[in-house]
Order: sequence, then structure tokens, then C-alpha cells
Amino acid sequence: MRYLSILLLLIGISVANAAVIDSRFISGAFDSLLATKDTDDLTVGSTNLYFTDTLARGAVSAAGPITYNSGTGEFGCSVASVSVAGCVSSASFTTFTNGLVTPYKAALTLVSDDITAQYRDMAVECKANSMNLIVKGAGAVPETLDYTLSVVSDVTRITFAGDLATAGATPLVAGDVLYVKCLE
Repeated sequence: MRYLSILLLLIGISVANAAVIDSRFISGAFDSLLATKDTDDLTVGSTNLYFTDTLARGAVSAAGPITYNSGTGEFGCSVASVSVAGCVSSASFTTFTNGLVTPYKAALTLVSDDITAQYRDMAVECKANSMNLIVKGAGAVPETLDYTLSVVSDVTRITFAGDLATAGATPLVAGDVLYVKCLE
């Protein structure tokens, strides 16, 4: 206790108070005293800050068209228009998604006329580089190497080329099935 008393005297605490402090640590009274304290008894430091709504809300911001209310902590977004960026309303979203084109998918079984002509027409329009073509049993086929797409009278024409053509390494024959998916 003598060393503790000297240390406390050096930092400005009297020896009488040092004895009280020392006895509290030794007797277990410290636990009882600590139990009466909470974070309201501590001051907020400059780097170790307590959570508060004000601090948390002050650390967040938003940029248009998103809005942020630091008083309530609520985010918002104004509804978009033709000339103003914004968020899509539920009614606009429904209108938008109803207007999306779903991918065209088909399984085309080739007939002898397709093989003779070296092409197959589909009743939909697919843009170039937007189609997946799989030959049953052979796998995916790369566009431009083994087939090309063109639009003829509002239909998409798949013209066989490369390995799929009659003179190719793996020519198509009547009865082959083409799985087609137009992505656009």
C-alpha cells in the first residue's frame, strides 16, 4: 500500500483517499460500486464516440434523385418523368415490365427442304449476335462460323455455314433438332 500511496500522492490524491481507494479494490467493494454505474456516467471522447441517432444520421448523405432526411433518417426518391431522373413508381414499373420482350425459344426439327435450301426461317425477328443455337447431340454452335442470321420479310433466316453446311465436317441432316433462343 505504501507504493500505491506514494504514486497517488504524485498524481495529487491524498494518502487518506488512497487508503479508501485501495481498500475498495481489495475488499471487493469495487464490483458493487461499478454495478451502480452505466455509460451515462462517462463523457464521450473525441475518437471513441457513443452511438446516437444524430451521429449516425449525420454520417449518411444522398445525391439526386435520392433524398435523405437527417432529422428522421428516412430516404426518399422523387418519381421519374420523361425529363427528370428519379425512381420508378409501381404503376410505371408494371407498364415497363409488361413492355419487355420475353426471349423467343423454339425447338426446330429440320426437314429435307431445310437441308436442300441450307437455311431455316423462324417466324420471329432475332437481331444478329443475339441468338443461342444448340444442335441436339452436338452442343452450342457459334454464330458467323457455322450459321448466320438475316431478316427476310419479317422473319429470321438461319443460314447454315461452316461445319453445319452440306459440305461441312458435321453437316445438318433432316431430323436434326435445333434449339434456338433469341435474346433480343
